[in-house]
Amino acid sequence: MSTRSAPTNAAPMRAIRLRVVLLALVIIPLNAYWIALTEMVWSSLHFMRLRCP
Repeated sequence: MSTRSAPTNAAPMRAIRLRVVLLALVIIPLNAYWIALTEMVWSSLHFMRLRCP
């Protein structure tokens, strides 16, 4: 049975964090756009539903 020690080099952790931050910077504006778009569609459907008898 072999035991693994924690890596002493911090470069891989820094690379992972940078990748996560860059991914978040791309995904967050897309998510905000999607939320705004769906809220506009739901609101417009709601008002159309109120107008129909």
